[in-house]
This record gives sequence, C-alpha cells and structure tokens, in this order.
Amino acid sequence: MAQFLPEALPEWTRTLGETQTHAAMMFGGGMTAEATYASPDGVQVDIQLLAESPMAAMFANPALTGMMGQVRRINRVNFAVSPDGEIQGMVGGVLVQVSGSAAEVEKIAYLEKMDLRGLAAF
Repeated sequence: MAQFLPEALPEWTRTLGETQTHAAMMFGGGMTAEATYASPDGVQVDIQLLAESPMAAMFANPALTGMMGQVRRINRVNFAVSPDGEIQGMVGGVLVQVSGSAAEVEKIAYLEKMDLRGLAAF
C-alpha cells in the first residue's frame, strides 16, 4: 500500500513509516502505510493510509462527512477538512488521513499527487 504514498514535493524530504498494527487495531483496519514529508523550513505533512476501515460508512455519507468539517473535492474524491487542519476521506476501502504543521494548500498538493484511482482499486 505504500506505493500509493506520493513522492516529496520539490525541496521536501519523505520518510516512510513502518506498518503500525496498533493503529490498524484501534480503527479496525487491516493494513496501514504512512509517510512524513518535511520542508526545508521545518513544516511537515503526515499521510496515513488505513485499509479495510469500518469508518468507510461514515465517509460514504455526504451529510456525515460535512459534519466533520468543510468538504473539499480533490481528484473526484470528497475529503473533510477539520477546523484544526486535518484532512480525511475514504478512497475505495482506504481511509486517507493528512495532518501536520503545513498549510492546507500544501496538504492538498500532496493529495493531488496521489494516485487516488489506483488506491480506490486496491
């Protein structure tokens, strides 16, 4: 699943994380992949993918997604942007979570680089 984590933006670095089974158990998922991206000025973007999540039903319902925050459509997928800047959405059966200290525009730039269509078929 780590193949769906995007490459770093120019001048940023990417560090792939290890599979975290405790996160998978906590959310009921079966597989996780994650990466941290750091800019030269010290801000970061964290992306976590969680497959087979029971949270899928929540994100499949547009009304519930809207209650989680502002809905943004990125590459034909609805994501909820919370007031604290975290972005979450379901891509097929995979929960995608984007957080970190970077601005929303940088977080969205990483989502736009992802192969969401391929991830949906995973």
